Amino acid sequence: ATQSLSLPHGKGVYPVGCTDVMVGQTVKGLFFRLFYPCVPQSEAKEPCWIPRYEYYSGLADYMNLNRKWFAPLLSVTFGSCKIPVSWDAPFRPSSHKYPLIVFSHGLGAFRTAYSAICIEMASRGFLVMALEHRDRSASATYFCKLDPEAPDLHEDQMQEEWLTYRRVPRDQKEFPFRNPQVFHVDYLRQ
Repeated sequence: ATQSLSLPHGKGVYPVGCTDVMVGQTVKGLFFRLFYPCVPQSEAKEPCWIPRYEYYSGLADYMNLNRKWFAPLLSVTFGSCKIPVSWDAPFRPSSHKYPLIVFSHGLGAFRTAYSAICIEMASRGFLVMALEHRDRSASATYFCKLDPEAPDLHEDQMQEEWLTYRRVPRDQKEFPFRNPQVFHVDYLRQ
């Protein structure tokens, strides 16, 4: 039998589900992976830890490595790594409200990078909203654009626009460059 990499299961009492949510067809929209207590699934689809090749390229860029060589190496190494959750599983009903954790990936990561932590928290009864920032602090992210000439397109037919990590220009200092990203200043004008 072929063995592939996998992240650890949560140690809490709840089985965990997850889904991706994208709201808004602009760079200012919202994109996150939601981890949540779910109804147990016998035949659950487990998603890949790193969901798209573009994230490997972004990681190589962030680490200042040649993407031509390192993106394929990262993909071969981690491409089969699954996360032990049920993809799109039904939400587990509860008589109480689940507390919400908003999780930020920090500099150079993306919404699924810290899945092990998010799974652990969801297994203990939290909703975890793992954001993917579009301020170019993520190694890579994307949004789906509506075509103004074809406004009736289905969501699956929208055009993806990828945004990559933005390095601090050599003539600038880190803090003044990154601070507007944290405080949601109009970073696209920079």
